[in-house]
Amino acid sequence: MNEGRLQFRVGLFVIISMVLSVVIVFRLGEARWLFSKSYRISILFEDAPGVFPGTPVRKNGVTIGHVRQVEFDHKDGGILIHVDVSERHQLRDDTRAQLSLSILGDASIEFTPGRSQELLKPGSIVPGDSATDPMKMIAKLDARVTRTLDSFAQTSQEWGKVARNVNNLLETNSGNLETLVENAATSLQDFSKIMNTTNRIMSDPKNQRSIQMTLESLPSLVEETRKSITAVRGAVQRAEETLANVSEVTEPLARHSASIAAKLDRGLGNLDVLLLELSKFSRNLSSENGSLQLLVSDPDLYNNLTRSAGMLESLMRNLEPILKDARVATDKIARNP
Repeated sequence: MNEGRLQFRVGLFVIISMVLSVVIVFRLGEARWLFSKSYRISILFEDAPGVFPGTPVRKNGVTIGHVRQVEFDHKDGGILIHVDVSERHQLRDDTRAQLSLSILGDASIEFTPGRSQELLKPGSIVPGDSATDPMKMIAKLDARVTRTLDSFAQTSQEWGKVARNVNNLLETNSGNLETLVENAATSLQDFSKIMNTTNRIMSDPKNQRSIQMTLESLPSLVEETRKSITAVRGAVQRAEETLANVSEVTEPLARHSASIAAKLDRGLGNLDVLLLELSKFSRNLSSENGSLQLLVSDPDLYNNLTRSAGMLESLMRNLEPILKDARVATDKIARNP
């Protein structure tokens, strides 16, 4: 009796363990997707290393489905992966799929959240971005490290050459280096003397007051310089305006320079002719038979002109009463016609 109870308890424990194992498998394993509602979409990759049925599909790090089928796309080329996504997790229309590979080669598909207000319809094809193989990246990194080490080795060799050259220079020019050091020490001593002299000059109260006065007068000097520059700028502007006005005045002259030159040429020609005529006239006046010369040298001609002027004067006096009577007569006629 006790043995039967023991066997019953053992069998019950085994059955409970098997049930719990099945529940755990369905709960934590891929088999749980067999009993959840899902919709299918397809993802097109150029290549999909490490992807097989059962590969997890995630969004923001949370598993939302798994790969159902992997096949070649003979129409567009590439790999077409069909995935089942739980109905509780709706994807947006502008979502994209990113294939991720771990260092051990484990693959997973990660969906981006997307920003579209429209949801992705079942049966849609989503573009996917293939993952970079970590081993290839490590190989590229190894090549870069190798090149870096080679460059470092070459640089070390160059520095070794520089060190050897410096050693050779020091060994061959030790005397010159000693002279150079002595000259440098002398220069430093001279510089120290100059600095001491400068300190003595600067520490003198008179010099300090002079420097202070110079610094105080510096703003007024700067202001005067600014005013001078302003005045010079104004003078330059006025000179430019004057030159512009002169240019405006001389521009018509420049345009008509040919006609002005022609007129000046004709005027000079006419002046030359006039001077010739005046020269002839002056010669005629100064000749012995000229009227002016006769008037000056002949007294009879002068006396005749004087008498004629006197007779003309007496005639004008005699005509004056006659003109007065004629004025009176015309006035009377005008009043009593």
